[in-house]
Amino acid sequence: MQLKDIRSTLQDCEYSIIYALLERSRWKYQESLYNNPNSLFYELLKDTESIHEKAGRYKSPEEHPFTNIQLTNTTPKRYLYHQLLESQHKSINHNTSILNYYTKSILPMICQPGQDENTGSAITADINLLQAISRRCHLGKIVAAIKFRENNKLYLECQQPDDILKVLTNTQVEQEILTRIDSKTKLIKTIAPHAKNIDSHSIQSIFKKIMSITKDIQVDYIHKLKHY
Repeated sequence: MQLKDIRSTLQDCEYSIIYALLERSRWKYQESLYNNPNSLFYELLKDTESIHEKAGRYKSPEEHPFTNIQLTNTTPKRYLYHQLLESQHKSINHNTSILNYYTKSILPMICQPGQDENTGSAITADINLLQAISRRCHLGKIVAAIKFRENNKLYLECQQPDDILKVLTNTQVEQEILTRIDSKTKLIKTIAPHAKNIDSHSIQSIFKKIMSITKDIQVDYIHKLKHY
């Protein structure tokens, strides 16, 4: 597998995330739901992940739960990505950072504050969006594995995580992604009139952070790979 083989998957994720962002913007942001670990939001998130675990969702290399559910599904399943990743890759889970950014920054950015009668719809949209963002970020492990295989000598020479980050970063590709996000957002908004108050700059800002978290995951993977 080469980088070009994973890029189409990453681009598909962009559509999923943009649409999910615009969909979530329909409902208000009730801040107290996200500050209380015993709230309906966390209860439904954990229940949803428990059901998905039974279906084998977290056997997929790029899927990780946000809550501390018991991983009991032992159904053997081999994905193409498993051929690339080292056995310890599942220890790399950055969902804590994703959830914190989502509740503290994304929601206040795209939603009106307050409380309405659509709490259940809002939480369902939250879960869909969180899972989409998490998947996009953790696909970074596959990207990192490919890059390491293509130029392992360069990465082995890196002494610190910051050195790995410098090698990984491609500002031209990142700008191309942001330009594409702008175009996709404007396109999707033509069929999502409820999201007229969200501008493409806000979506681009969110994707900048998504790319940052993705690079953190890549650095984490390569740094650990050197010590496996």
